[in-house]
Amino acid sequence: MSSIETVQAKVQRMLVAEMGEVRVDNDGDFKIPFQDTMCFVKVCDGVGDVAVVVRADALVLRNVALSAEVFEWVATEGQDFQIGGTFVWRDEEKPGNVGSIMFGYGIAADDLDLSELKLAVGCVTVMANLLAKDLKPRFGGETFFEDSE
Repeated sequence: MSSIETVQAKVQRMLVAEMGEVRVDNDGDFKIPFQDTMCFVKVCDGVGDVAVVVRADALVLRNVALSAEVFEWVATEGQDFQIGGTFVWRDEEKPGNVGSIMFGYGIAADDLDLSELKLAVGCVTVMANLLAKDLKPRFGGETFFEDSE
């Protein structure tokens, strides 16, 4: 079993122990709903001396018109956090310049423990939920659980 598979199994055990049931999407990411957002936890290759990284990324808003103002906010104010930061995810399947604002955080997982994983998931989901309330009036879009139709 590779390092990624070992850490992925460990992350799944931790999440199930903390939350009971954990859903897995088509990409193998763990899905954790929280109020207006969904957190995606992914185990991936690390960099340098870190073999494996766990990413926790939560949707702030989807179906956002990706304007210069959105990109400026993401690149400046959206990076001004003690833990994590925002990024844009372009939706290639939608016409025009449309995408999502995400909030995410990555941690070295070579020696991952439960408190680190809980901190990552907790910070990301809470911050994404708070940012959605602040940014929706400014940039439009929808939260994860809003129906776009």
